[in-house]
Amino acid sequence: MNHLAQDIHDAQVSDETVLLYWLEQSHFVMKIPDGTIIHIDPFLSRLVKPENHIRPLPLLEPDETPADFVFLTHDHRDHTD
Repeated sequence: MNHLAQDIHDAQVSDETVLLYWLEQSHFVMKIPDGTIIHIDPFLSRLVKPENHIRPLPLLEPDETPADFVFLTHDHRDHTD
């Protein structure tokens, strides 16, 4: 597991708070006090126009990404591939 994935997994969230990570583009990761990890509009692969990405590699590898729920707010291939 990479460093960021481990940080998200290990993070402790205080009651009545939300831990929020911005990864890239419209990809946000939220962790709530019960340990649930939620991704909104994940942006992990580099299959669609890799030259347009902010970083050459994703901050999290898709197969190492901790997630309980994934929500998509729009149907773009860079979130659904």
